[in-house]
Amino acid sequence: MAKKKQEVKLKEPVRIKFKQLANGNQSIYLDYYTGNVIRKKNYVGGKRQYEFLKLYLIPEKTREDKTKKE
Repeated sequence: MAKKKQEVKLKEPVRIKFKQLANGNQSIYLDYYTGNVIRKKNYVGGKRQYEFLKLYLIPEKTREDKTKKE
């Protein structure tokens, strides 16, 4: 019987991620691969970079928080 060829799982080129900050807010940033892609047996890799968007999610715990505009 012939051996099945394993498929290489490609990584997503761009992801939106969130970072929990000390004050309870969440920062939104992009995580993406750039540059030369390294292809080896059962591995695809590259250089990872981050871009912080200066956008924040602020939890709304009270009515004052919900009406607050910044």
